[in-house]
Formats: sequence, structure tokens, C-alpha cells
Amino acid sequence: MEDWSKLITINYPHGYHGDFIACLITNTKPILSEGLTATYTTPEVTSSFGVKNLDAIVGMHLSMDCRHVLFDDESEFARRQVNYYSQLHGEDFRQNLKEDLRWKLDHLHGVKTVFNTHYCKHQSFLPLQEVFPGSLNVYLTLENPNNKRIYDFLFEHKILHHYRNMTAYRFYRNHHSDPRDAEKPIYVDRLMAEDGYVYAKIVEHMFDSWFDLEALSEYKRLNKELLLQNGYEYEALDHW
Repeated sequence: MEDWSKLITINYPHGYHGDFIACLITNTKPILSEGLTATYTTPEVTSSFGVKNLDAIVGMHLSMDCRHVLFDDESEFARRQVNYYSQLHGEDFRQNLKEDLRWKLDHLHGVKTVFNTHYCKHQSFLPLQEVFPGSLNVYLTLENPNNKRIYDFLFEHKILHHYRNMTAYRFYRNHHSDPRDAEKPIYVDRLMAEDGYVYAKIVEHMFDSWFDLEALSEYKRLNKELLLQNGYEYEALDHW
């Protein structure tokens, strides 16, 4: 059995700071565009757009409704998902997907890297631990459920106002991370809202990485500023 112990997979809904956190782990300088959107792509992974949206790929296999949302749409987002799904569709879609994911990341075998993906709602269909044995699989979630309204706002802000992607909005608007489907949680509301870096250091240790705390501090400041401008504020737990 292949050992993928140096691979980290990050699984999350849109708006949960996944690309920014991937940049922190890999010591990649985060470049922020409008709407606090950072961009991270697993090095040299072909068809990265389709691969990153595994919920859409698996959703088309499991749900006729999901298939209609994407097959009946002419946007570039939908076209890329449909093209990737069509390459894998067949008698053994699950095995095809597993083999293709391994093939796409094979050049990174033995190299510490991050594969971040929107793969939450359907992850039980093909757990990434099965695809990449020994990898560290984390999901981004909330410590305080009352903060979900903030991440609903961040999702809409990113998808509708930054990307103007109505198709992605239709597909992902009801998605959320499911703690049963991955190994370790990272509480993004705590990471973004805490005073100081106590929790950031815990997350840093989890990945055996050194975070750029200056970049994290600036991102937290901008995140707080955006939320306050739109009438939102994190609701903390007692131990924050």
C-alpha cells in the first residue's frame, strides 16, 4: 500500500478560508483579491478546477438534480465540471475517480504538499483516506454554530459578488462540512476571531508548519473589517 503521509487534504465549503489556510501551511505568500479571496492550487495538478470541486463531480454521479444543475448550464464553471465528470463516468465511477486522483497527484508522492478541495457533502462516497492512505485529512468547520450566518455571508460574498458565479451558488449554497466524513477539524471561526495566536499555534503544530503570523494577522484584520462593514461580528465561546 502506498504511503501518502506527507499529503494534507483540506476539505471545506466555499467561504471557509481554505485557500488562505493552504497558503499558510505551504508558506506560500497569499495574494488577496477583491473580497478577501486567496488562490491556492496544488502544484502542477492538471484540470485543477474540476478536481478541486469534487462535491460537484460526485454529486453528478449520485443525484439527478445535481446533474441537471450542471449539465443544463453553459457557464465555464459548469462546463469544466461536466467535462471532468464525463471523463470518469462509466461502470466503475468510484474506482475511476480514485485512480485519477492518485494519478493527478502522483508527482507529489513523498513531497509535503496540500490538496484542498470543496468536498464535504458527498465525502462519505469516497473518503480521501481511502484514496491517499496515511494522508492527513482535515475539514474546516465552526466551533460555534451561531457563526454559520457569517460564513453564509462570506459564501455569497465570494461566489456572487467576486466570482459572479450563479451556477456555483446554486450547487453549493446548501453545502456544509460534515464532521463524520474527515479526520480532524479546524475551527475557522476560532482561528479568525481569537485575540493572539493560541489556536493558530495549535493548528500550526497539527501541520508541522510555521505560519506567517504577519500575513494571518492582516487577513484577520481585513476579515473583521469586511464583516463589520456588513453588520456581522463573530460570536465567541467562553474559552476564546
